[in-house]
Amino acid sequence: YWNGIIGRMELRCEEVFHIEDVQIYPDEKGIDIRGVFTSDVHSPFVKKKIVIELMVETPRGELLETAVYEREIYNSRQPEYFRYEIKMPEYWDEFTPVLYKLHVKYYEKTDFIFLVSFVSNFP
Repeated sequence: YWNGIIGRMELRCEEVFHIEDVQIYPDEKGIDIRGVFTSDVHSPFVKKKIVIELMVETPRGELLETAVYEREIYNSRQPEYFRYEIKMPEYWDEFTPVLYKLHVKYYEKTDFIFLVSFVSNFP
């Protein structure tokens, strides 16, 4: 029988609140970040306050200042944009391949905190 599906078909179980996608765009003074955050908000009339924390770890393991952003989620899959400045960054090249790490934390601003984390390397 032919079921009409080519490729892999799967079901995934995910948390209601999770980070779907993080894109990092480095430049000479810092990084631009685009994150897609998902939630249980399915109506434009319902809004939830969330907190997003961004922290950068240098190639030597030092943690830079944490940037904290408060946003309102009004969509079940919502992109947000951020800018994180890095003073005196070290640049990647073929002889000194330095990598920074971006730590992203995302949680709803309520009495109960459900924390979601994401870590990524970038040059």
